[in-house]
Amino acid sequence: MGTSSYEGPAMVLAGGLEIRVHAELTAETPRHGQTGWRGTLQAEEAGEDFESMHESHSGRLRLYDGREGAFTVTRAVQGFGRTTLRITGSGSIPF
Repeated sequence: MGTSSYEGPAMVLAGGLEIRVHAELTAETPRHGQTGWRGTLQAEEAGEDFESMHESHSGRLRLYDGREGAFTVTRAVQGFGRTTLRITGSGSIPF
C-alpha cells in the first residue's frame, strides 16, 4: 500500500463560502489500485463562519497550486474555540 500526505494551507469552497483552512490530508492506494484520501480541516482564523459550513456535508478543497478535490464531511469536532472537520475525499487526490 502506498501512502502520501499533505499538510498546509488550502481553501474550502462550499455553500457560497470561501474559507482559508489548514489541511492535514492522507492519501492511500490499497492493493486493488483504487485511491482514496481523507483528513482534517481547521479554519485558519477563529472568526470564520466555519462551524456552519459543516452543515452542507460536502464541498471542494483547493490547494495553493490550484488543484482541487471534492470531499464529504464525516464528523465535526468542536474544542478550544474552533471546529475541526474530518473529511473523506472523492475522486482524484489533489496533492
